[in-house]
Amino acid sequence: MFLPTNKVRLTLLTGACAALALAGSVTALGSTLGNKDMDSKRGLPDDKTVVVSTVRVATYGHPVKIEGKIAPELKVETLFLERSIRGRWTSVKSIVVERDLTYAPSLKMKRTTKVRITSATLGTLFQRTLKVRAASRTKRVRLNSWVGKRVSVSGAVRPATIGREVSVTVKRNGRQHVLGKAKTKIGGKFHITWTARSSGTKRLRLRIHGDRSAVESTRSLRLNVFASANASYYGPGFIGSRTACGQTMTSSSVHVAHRTLPCGTRLKFYLGGKVVDAVVKDRGPYVYGRLFDLSVGLKNKLGFGSTGVVGYLVK
Repeated sequence: MFLPTNKVRLTLLTGACAALALAGSVTALGSTLGNKDMDSKRGLPDDKTVVVSTVRVATYGHPVKIEGKIAPELKVETLFLERSIRGRWTSVKSIVVERDLTYAPSLKMKRTTKVRITSATLGTLFQRTLKVRAASRTKRVRLNSWVGKRVSVSGAVRPATIGREVSVTVKRNGRQHVLGKAKTKIGGKFHITWTARSSGTKRLRLRIHGDRSAVESTRSLRLNVFASANASYYGPGFIGSRTACGQTMTSSSVHVAHRTLPCGTRLKFYLGGKVVDAVVKDRGPYVYGRLFDLSVGLKNKLGFGSTGVVGYLVK
């Protein structure tokens, strides 16, 4: 049985590190892995089968490095890296085979495309569809909002295609539910809005749907939605005394008083763009219509006056 001698490895560069894929023959990979992205090899006789690696998906803007080694009997000095643009093969660069018969061209990926390495005498040595994962750049993400108010996420998608669907989803009962969606416009820009219905910290997913230029990608977002409450502050006459939860109150203590929440309950408070964590350490307030009494330390961090409305959520 003839053993293949030409070896090609495909490596995706992510930063400074390269992950080398396990090599296997075209026939073996096609039948064993069932790789849909692998194109059949053409241009070589049956006794000159090229060994190739598995195909990976590249991140937009990152380079893909193709490493290989030419068999000595082929006597090839120059190869050509080509990619398919609108159905036509276009030369990207020429590849000089080193003395040790190796070569390692790289290609910066900005959209899903077919690439191949050719020789003037042997034709196509390697051909593969390389996929790109879409990327997003969010310009404005309102991470803090109020119940009943509009939440917005805007940015741009790369590759910058028009009409690609972008959506924001939240997981409920084991399923992703769409909160809002939009289509990309010129430059890949998008703007998604929806209304926040309930308070709490929401783990969202920004989903960029796939198309011919790039495969689908997702990104995680976190949103704090605050309920509103009337509040006041207390403390100047209680500094040094013990609270109802057994804590000593100080001028820098960041806590709140609440009539029913258990001692030690952790909350987030929101006012004027500021978010501050606090703990229930006392009981009160005892004025009708007010839900919280803020300590002096919490009042100062939020920039709160003597009375007013604050946003809150239970962590």
